Formats: sequence, structure tokens, C-alpha cells
Amino acid sequence: MAQWNQLQQLDTRYLEQLHQLYSDSFPMELRQFLAPWIESQDWAYAANKESHATLVFHNLLGEIDQQYSRFLQESNVLYQHNLRRIKQFLQSRYLEKPMEIARIVARCLWEESRLLQTAATAAQQGGQATHPTAAVVTEKQQMLEQHLQDVRKRVQDLEQKMKVVENLQDDFDFNYKTLKSQGDMQDLNGNNQSVTRQKMQHLGQLLSELAGLLSAMEYVQKMLADEELADWKRRQQIACIGGPPNICLDRLENWITSLAESQLQTRQQIKKLEELQQKVSYKGDPIVQHRPMLEERIVELFRNLMKSAFVVERQPCMPMHPDRPLVIKTGVQFTTKVRLLVKFPELNYQLKIKLCPQPLCSLPQENMAGKGFSFWVWLDNIIDLVKKYILALWNEGYIMGFISKERERAILSTKPPGTFLLRFSESSKEGGITFTWVEKDISGKTQIQSVEPYTKQQLNSMSFAEIIMGYKIMDATNILVSPLVYLYPDIPKEEAFGKYCRSESQEHSEATDSGAAPYLKTKFICVTPTSFSNTIDLPMSPRTLDSLMQFGNSSEGPGGGPSTRGCSLSLTFDMELTPECASSPM
Repeated sequence: MAQWNQLQQLDTRYLEQLHQLYSDSFPMELRQFLAPWIESQDWAYAANKESHATLVFHNLLGEIDQQYSRFLQESNVLYQHNLRRIKQFLQSRYLEKPMEIARIVARCLWEESRLLQTAATAAQQGGQATHPTAAVVTEKQQMLEQHLQDVRKRVQDLEQKMKVVENLQDDFDFNYKTLKSQGDMQDLNGNNQSVTRQKMQHLGQLLSELAGLLSAMEYVQKMLADEELADWKRRQQIACIGGPPNICLDRLENWITSLAESQLQTRQQIKKLEELQQKVSYKGDPIVQHRPMLEERIVELFRNLMKSAFVVERQPCMPMHPDRPLVIKTGVQFTTKVRLLVKFPELNYQLKIKLCPQPLCSLPQENMAGKGFSFWVWLDNIIDLVKKYILALWNEGYIMGFISKERERAILSTKPPGTFLLRFSESSKEGGITFTWVEKDISGKTQIQSVEPYTKQQLNSMSFAEIIMGYKIMDATNILVSPLVYLYPDIPKEEAFGKYCRSESQEHSEATDSGAAPYLKTKFICVTPTSFSNTIDLPMSPRTLDSLMQFGNSSEGPGGGPSTRGCSLSLTFDMELTPECASSPM
């Protein structure tokens, strides 16, 4: 008889172990459809030789096609669908790794043969019930089941007694409100005391039984966790090294689920005590004294039960030697199976989610108005500019940054001359920063001026703080004036940017060398020449005026009239060049 047919005739406990062998990596349907062919192949040899594994894998695909043709003739739509899905899965997963599927099939066949040997050995010995150890285990299990039945019965009894206490509470509330509305204080006090005594008696008995029930639950939980679960883990360890695979968890799952349900019902009963306390309370109320402790105790029991119920059902093992545990190393793949031994029917459902397709959203790539680049390219360069060159000023909050020219003029128009602000330029694709200041013209009108943006190229040579501190404008009279006085709104320039510039004493100490002749100090500053539409109307400097006067006196003759002799006319302008007048490359 074929091995697969023998497996199907085993008891339920062995069939449960058989189901655990197969997963999505090697479906059981394929084992069923191609059982004779699969058992006739040498999968162990294919698992160690890639060429043979490739040949066997392609033969497997061919067998699937032949089986599909048979189902096609029989018009079996379901089997056709399953075979098509299985073939697509095998091709996508094992086409480049045929040795992996060979190892999986070899392991499954080896586990099947071991399962058959275990069942045969158990049948020869007359079953596990005749074994003395099995008799002891069965006796312990019967005792455990009796304890669980006792816990369930006590939970139901407490449920009935809780209803009696609720009825007493309702009667007390009704009588209290009725007598209070009638104004009969004597009957109110007498009735109140009698009902209170009766209620306290029932509550005391109820709380005492609750405490006893929690102790019984703790005892049963200790038996499950310390004895039954520990014994199952020990059998699992023995099964990993070739022992009998008696590691079914169904009975243990039923016990733990029953205990968990009882604990949840008890938790609800303690919650009802809290509701009774909120309705009315009195001096010496036992609920106030004992309920918090009972609630904390039941929550702790349930938490510990959930921790114990989470187990590893299938331990990782070696691919070619399933009887040997796998030594887990870094970068080594392995398979395992975990299980929660608590099964609540009300939580056993699947969510049905209806997907709502949403249109794809992307950042706009259109160019900015009047520019040859997009906003995101410009913003990315601005962020890079801030990180590399002006991060300290940005963190100080000195850079207003993203502000339009209209807003800029609006906030500067009310400020005194010399007030300036820093903003990012929108005209530079590579990212630039500029400053705008307020000044008065000859007629006293307010003007807003902006300097050409500074880009990364200029900021590589000179820091932005030093540019601001040394910036000058030069008029037609060659006079250098600093138009930047107060950073918006009213921060002195030296206070804001002075700490980011090197002092003159520091520069002098770096440039001084005792063994060489001293150099003349130089200083780079940024200068913007002022352009005027009509330079004739500008006032003369005093030195220019004196030169013109001397020229007029020398051109007159002895009689005070103009000389008639021919002469060469010339004007001489004396200019004094100071270090502050040196212009920068800007």
C-alpha cells in the first residue's frame, strides 16, 4: 500500500500531526494529486545535487500539466483552478531554487514515514493507555478537568447571587426615594438600617465567595502553566530529537480557553460591583474596601494566563534532518509556528475591507511664473544654501526668508532709514539671499533698495555676516556710506552680526610675523556705486571747488582780463585713497 494511503487510515491525533507538516511552501493538495509519482522520486539525492533537482522540478511541472489535463476532461473546475494556482506558485518561487523544493519534499516524506512508525509502535504496545506513565497523566488530567468544572459552577452561582444583590440595591433606592419624598424621616431611618444590614450581609458573603473563586482559579492556572504546559514543552523537546511526536495541543487549548472564559465572567461581575457602588454608598460599605483588590487580582491572573498561552508550536529544525533542532545563526532562514491557546468564538472572524481607490498625488513640476525652473528646484537650493552658509543666522531668526516683494515694501515703508531685512531671492535658480533697506532721497522721499542676490559662489569667499557688516554704497563724490543700520524691526547691526565676524585684533595677530616685515592691512568690502541720471546737478566736493578756483585765477592777465596767449588747459583732481575705499570684486 502506498505511504499516502496508509497515512489517511491513521487515528485523528496522527492526522493532526500530518496536517502540521504541510504549508503554503508545499501544498497538501499537490501531495494528494501526485502521491504515487512523488513517492517514486529520490528527493534526498535531488536536495544535494542541483542538476538532478532541476530535472526533478521540471518533471514535477510536467506531472502537474498531465493531472490538469485529466481534470479538464472531467470538467472539474475547482481542481483545475487549484492546480493552476499551485503551478504558478511553484514556478515563481522555486524555478531558480530547485534544491529548496527538493529539501522540503524530502523532509515531508521523512516525517510521514516516522509518523507511520510511531503509530505502528503504539498499536503493538496496545496504545498509550496501558503505559504506567500515561495512566498517571490521565489521572492528573481528570483532576484538572474536575477543578475546571468546579470553577465554572462557582462562576454561575456567583452570577445568581449578584442578581440578588442588584435587586436589593433597587429596592433600597426605591424605598429611600419614596420615604424621602413623603418626609417620614423615622421610617426612613428604620427602613434604611434594616435594608443596609441585609445588603451588607449578602455583599460580605458575595465578596468572600469571590475571593475563594480567585484562589481556585489561581490553583488551576498554576497546574496548567507549571505542570501541563511544562510537560508539553518537555515532550516537544524530545520529539525534536527523535522521540514520539505526542505534542497535540487541542486538549490543552480547551482547558486554557475554559479558564480564560471564567476569568472574564468574573471580571464582569466585579465591574457590576463598581456600578452598585456608584449608585449609592454608605459608611462601612465592603465594596469600597475589597473591590479594588479583587479587580487587581483578576486582571493579574488573566494577564499571566495570556502570557503562558502563547507558545511555539513548531520549533525550527534542520532541513535535511528534521529530528535535529536547528542552531539559529545570523542570516540563516528558518520556519516556525506560534499559537495562542485561547480560542474565543466571538473573536474568530475576518475583517472585510472595501478598498477605496484614491487618485495618485504628486508634487507639481510646473515652472514658477516668469522663471525657467520649478518651485521645488528653487526650494531645494535654498535649503542647501541655508545649511551650508547661513544656518547660524537662520537659527537666530535674523532671516525673514520667504517673503514677497510687496510684503517687503509694506513692512519697510514705515521704518526709519537704515532699517533692513534679509530675504531669499526668487530670481536665482541656484539659491540666493539679498537684503533690502530703507533710505531717503534728496527730496526726502522714502525709497526701498535691494542689493543683487548673493549666491553660493560669493558666500564661498566671504561670510554673509561680514558682507553685511562691511557693505557700503559709493556716490558720485566717492564717499562710502553704510546704508545698513538696524536689522528689522530694530536690532542694531553690530549686535546681530558682530559676533559672527572676526575682530581686527584677531586678524592682526594672525597676520603678524616677528621675522618678516609687516604688511599693510587690507580689507574686503562690498561696494555698490550709486548711479545718477544727471551728474552735472550734483554738488561739488570742496577739493574740486578749490582746484577750479585756482584755474580761474591763473588764466587772467595782468590787467585782470583774459590772456590772449595760447596755453594748454588742464584740471588736476587730488584724490586720497584710503583702505576703506578699496572696492571688492562685487
